[in-house]
Amino acid sequence: MLVETVRVGLLQRQGQSEGMLVIAFFLPLGDGFEAMFATFLFQDLGWSDARVTSWGFWFGIVTLLGLIGPILSDYRDRREMLKLYALLSAGCYLALSISMLLPVPWWIPVALWFPTLVFTDWMMFTFIATWVEISDPRLASTHFSLYQMLQAISATFIMVGLGTLVLWVSGEAFW
Repeated sequence: MLVETVRVGLLQRQGQSEGMLVIAFFLPLGDGFEAMFATFLFQDLGWSDARVTSWGFWFGIVTLLGLIGPILSDYRDRREMLKLYALLSAGCYLALSISMLLPVPWWIPVALWFPTLVFTDWMMFTFIATWVEISDPRLASTHFSLYQMLQAISATFIMVGLGTLVLWVSGEAFW
């Protein structure tokens, strides 16, 4: 009975929930990149623990700007803003990735990390606001739990599973 109730509740919103579940699978890519960026600062840039920690403080402060995204989407079309944030986030990740692979001064990837954090958080927080809007109020906690569970599973798979695979294929694994 509970499974049927959840299934009906998820399908009730004309396919919106299924699309949200698919998108929720890919959101943790940013979490994996955050872990990789700290390693980049240590290994590729040769930063000390103190320097990485002090910059981490500023990265955390910048993350608070993520609250602006959903506020802006309250005054504009939420779907359009979500698309815009996703494009800006993807563009930032692409530019950041390229800067990490090329021999550029240290400040370029660090400077690109700030808008990457902001636009990714704008996308994620606006996405969460969208969850609230499409969930049936009677099943909102169940919907939110399903989205969070899927996001946690995908984060684990992306960071641990794909990360391990990349390390193994590239010969960078420590085992």
